[in-house]
Amino acid sequence: MTIKDLDSWLDTGTATDWDKRPQPPRRRPEARPRRHILPAEFDRMLAQCDGRRAARDRALLLVGYRHGLRRNELCALQWAQIDEASRTLAVVRSKRGLAATHPIQADTWRALQRLPRRGAYVFSGHDGAPLSPRALHHVLARLSRAARLPFIVNPHMLRHGCGYALANRGAPTRTIQLYLGHRSIQSTARYTALDAGAFRDLWG
Repeated sequence: MTIKDLDSWLDTGTATDWDKRPQPPRRRPEARPRRHILPAEFDRMLAQCDGRRAARDRALLLVGYRHGLRRNELCALQWAQIDEASRTLAVVRSKRGLAATHPIQADTWRALQRLPRRGAYVFSGHDGAPLSPRALHHVLARLSRAARLPFIVNPHMLRHGCGYALANRGAPTRTIQLYLGHRSIQSTARYTALDAGAFRDLWG
């Protein structure tokens, strides 16, 4: 709403019909307190991976979080991107992001080894088709509720959580930029800004 629109709204009608005036537009309240997930919250979600989908859910969380993948990058991940000899992941970024080769951590590697191979895609259904974005959101929502988090985690919160965690571990901003595939380092600076460690000794 512009200043002109607000003035017009205030000048409409009289004091007697104030309650009948059209109300100004309301902003939708932010549903999440922040845009990233904390390491402790990630661990709580990981602990909820059980039942017949446990292997798939655990691998989804670990790969999405540890490698900072976007939703489409995670759903489209293929076995051909994983090199067994070097235990590395060839990350192909969307949105013109920079490609990179990531080492795969031991727990993530074990989770991937437990997955059935039904085709080209790492996360797929019985027909070999890739996991849909909608199904991915459903998995994260179910695990968020099971972990009793105060909000529903979406795929991009895992990606932002990766950047936040790396910054808190003291990783250089340039390294985080390359790891997440940002073309501009300005996109990466948000994580160092969220690092509470930078302010820890300000008050002695």
